[in-house]
Formats: sequence, structure tokens, C-alpha cells
Amino acid sequence: MYINGLYLRTIACLLHTSATSVLSWARKFALENYEKPQPSSEAVVIQLDEIWHFLNLKNKLWIWKAYYVDTRQLIDWECGNRDTNTLKKLLQRLKKWNVRIYITDYWKPYAEIIPKELLLQNKKYTHSIERNNSHQRHWFARFRRKICVVSRSLEMVDFNHDSFC
Repeated sequence: MYINGLYLRTIACLLHTSATSVLSWARKFALENYEKPQPSSEAVVIQLDEIWHFLNLKNKLWIWKAYYVDTRQLIDWECGNRDTNTLKKLLQRLKKWNVRIYITDYWKPYAEIIPKELLLQNKKYTHSIERNNSHQRHWFARFRRKICVVSRSLEMVDFNHDSFC
């Protein structure tokens, strides 16, 4: 019910329980079923981008994403700050995909970390991951329709991310 966009409180009312219980069930389900895709072959071209989300009204969370255009699949992501350390964590995990070229926008950390021969910086070629960002924004907003779009925990952002991208 949660994945289909019902409010936690609506689900709680339907099931005659508390919203806290429903949130606990959603988190437990995510922990048990949470798995990032594993490489089945080389991902020759990967698009990278970052998107922000609020954990609460004061703290901005950045989600760095890796999108494999050939399969139209989000293959990995990293939640953190909009800095080189967060990008390095993502790139370290992407080594197992044997990426030949990264396509990014012109955000400075990409050029600082990714070797020049593996990097193509051009907004013209990032439309697939930008569309993925748009879909993600839609789904996050769908869960918080009547209030400001924020999450209360990193886990809910990280786990929900896979379900809708």
C-alpha cells in the first residue's frame, strides 16, 4: 500500500493500527528486500548525476546516482553531501561494472576525480538520468502530498530510492 502511494496514516487507519507500526513495517520490508543491482556484464556508458532531497526542513541530502542507459536501470547511488567524498564512494563501487565512459553535467567534482579519458561532460547527453530524477521527485512528492516534501530518516530515502527508479 505504501509503495502504491497511500499515506502511512491512511494505511494505519485501514489496518486499525498506528502510523508508527506501519512505518516500522515499511522499514523492515525495505531492510529485508533492499539490494542494489549486481553487474551481469560491462556497463560501457554510465550517466552520473546528483539530486537533492530534504531529510527535514533544515538538512539537505544529496543523492549521487549512476544510470546505465542500455538497460534503463539505476545501477547504484550514494546518499551524502554534494562533495568529492560522496562521489568517491559511488565511483569505488562502480569499478565492478568496468565502466568505459562516464557522462555527467559540468559539476566540478566529476572533473576532479574521474580521469579525463573516461569523462564526457555535456548536459546534452544526460537526459536519461534527468528523466529518472524527475520520476524520483514525483514519487517522493506523492508520499508527502499535503506537507512539505521531506523525509525523516536517511533509510527511508535510501530504501525508497530503489523502488521507484
